[in-house]
Formats: sequence, C-alpha cells, structure tokens
Amino acid sequence: MELNLITLIKHDVNHNVRQCFASKKPFISRKEEVMAIRSKYPNKIPLIVEKYYKDKNLPSLDKTKFLVPEDITMSQFLVIIRNRIRIKPSQALYLIINNRSMLSMSLTMAQAHENFCDEDGFLYITYASQEVFGYQDDMASVKVEEGLVYRDRFPNKVPIYVERFAKDVNVPTLPKTKFLVPQELTMSQFLHLIRSKMKLSETQALYLLINNKVMVSHSMTMVQAYQQFRSGDGYLHITYAAQQVFG
Repeated sequence: MELNLITLIKHDVNHNVRQCFASKKPFISRKEEVMAIRSKYPNKIPLIVEKYYKDKNLPSLDKTKFLVPEDITMSQFLVIIRNRIRIKPSQALYLIINNRSMLSMSLTMAQAHENFCDEDGFLYITYASQEVFGYQDDMASVKVEEGLVYRDRFPNKVPIYVERFAKDVNVPTLPKTKFLVPQELTMSQFLHLIRSKMKLSETQALYLLINNKVMVSHSMTMVQAYQQFRSGDGYLHITYAAQQVFG
C-alpha cells in the first residue's frame, strides 16, 4: 500500500534539549546512566526537560533531569513543571515530545517512554508557552509524526520506510519506499515480498537492516521490530542490500 505524504518535519523542536544534554555527556555515558537508573528504580522514568530555546515568555527550570513514577500522567507532570517555574494559573504551558505538541494528557510516563524515548534511554521533553505554539517562527512546521498517524489509524498494521543501501549497486531500487504491512508479518515473509517486487533471481542474496546497522532475525515480526527500532518519524526504517555489501 502506497502512503501519501502529509507534511515534512522542517524543524526538530526537541533537538536543542538533546544537543545541550548530549554536549555534556557522551552517548555511552548517558546510556549507561539510564541503565543504572532503571536497574535501581525500575518503576521510575528518567527525563530530560528544558524550555524551548526560542521561548522568551517562560522561566527556565532550576534543573533539567527528573526521575518520575512511571504511572504519573502528562497532566500531572505538567502541573509539576508549572509549580517549579511558578507561572500564573492563566498562563498556558505545553509539552513537546518528538515534535508532538498535542500529547494526550492521560498518557502515562511509562507509555511516553515506551513510544518516544531516545536511543540513550532518556525521554526528552521540551516545554513552551502558548505564544510559541501560535504559528510563530519555525514552530509552524511542527507536525504529528507521519508514521504514527498511520499506526494510530491502522493499529494492526506497521508503517515501514524501505530503501536500498546507499553503496549497493547489485540490487535494483524499489518502485516505492513506503509500505503498510500486517504487524504479524515476519521479516522472512517481508524479505520474500521485497525480492518479489525487485524480481531477483533465487540465487541472489538479499539482507535486511534496521537503522542501517541491525541484522534482524528472520523470525521477528514487524510489530516486534517496530516496538524495538521505530524511528522518531513513526516509521520502521529498513534498508536492503546484497550479500557483497555486508561481506
């Protein structure tokens, strides 16, 4: 099934939060920190929270790192942030995770972490005032991730973005890159579909990668791969290549 484009993300709202924190600690240190935290506090969620860098209407937090109960909702966490920055009850405040400004206030931190946590394990949250969200600057280009829209609309299907490994010249390119497939489909079955679309000979090897580096098990289902490796745009990104590329 071919998917139609909605709107491209032109600006990563949460980028400044990741960049600022990442500049202080390398990726491996951040990942090890999260693993230690989750091991010691399995019922808590590690967060990195900062103000949107273009927002001049809100004060900054006195700290950026939080450890919160996994059953706390976005609504409850929003109250915590409001209290910490001491804004007026009449002043609007919004939370952004992966460019999703319209998060359900009933979403729990455990659900948000499962769906939107960074590769290092932290859940990065940006907060901003109503004025920032009101069609100013590059905030007007923020959208709900395309892949998640399809996932919400078709809960039994997985949105996939498939392309050839950039350096591979031994296999043809697909006529389309976006697919919506049954979530119970295995990698082996999807590989067969890809081979059929490219009309490869039976003797030509073909391999699948996820995020350009993970060699997935052929028995893994699409929903399992999606839960583990989904990208920020809501798609499961799969790259295919001939055996020679991986040799």
